[in-house]
Amino acid sequence: MPDSPLKISYRLNRRERWRAHLAMWFRYWPGMVFMIVLPLGIVITLAVESSPWFLLLILILTNFWRFMAGIIHPLLYGPQCVDIVVEEKRLGFAESGKELMWRELEWLEAIDQFTNDVWAVQFQDGVVLHVPMEKLSAVHVERMRTFIERQPVAACGIKTQA
Repeated sequence: MPDSPLKISYRLNRRERWRAHLAMWFRYWPGMVFMIVLPLGIVITLAVESSPWFLLLILILTNFWRFMAGIIHPLLYGPQCVDIVVEEKRLGFAESGKELMWRELEWLEAIDQFTNDVWAVQFQDGVVLHVPMEKLSAVHVERMRTFIERQPVAACGIKTQA
């Protein structure tokens, strides 16, 4: 990666944000069924058949809330202007004009192309950045992927910190 940090500013409208979010979740649709649809169906069935108190179980379905946040956020806040700074070992991001939040590149979980024009940069703590492809060069993507490949994997398949 070059010595000077890469600074990126871009804007995603509602449609681009929804498309990237839905593509990310539905790319692995069998997992989506087991993580969200099946538990939600069970909770609703229990609520209808037994007691409405079972609806409180929805509060513990964290994947459901993460999915819904990606649907509702573009509705409430509309287009999003984002600033990203990629340095040697960390990445900073924020909505334009706000203070950058930093993540170590060692926290990267995946960099995938879920749609034709957007990279999804996923961190282990659940943060996902959708970056237009023309804003990140192949050199920067490969450099960030080296951090993913360096992470040791435990026997159960979970990446561990070295």
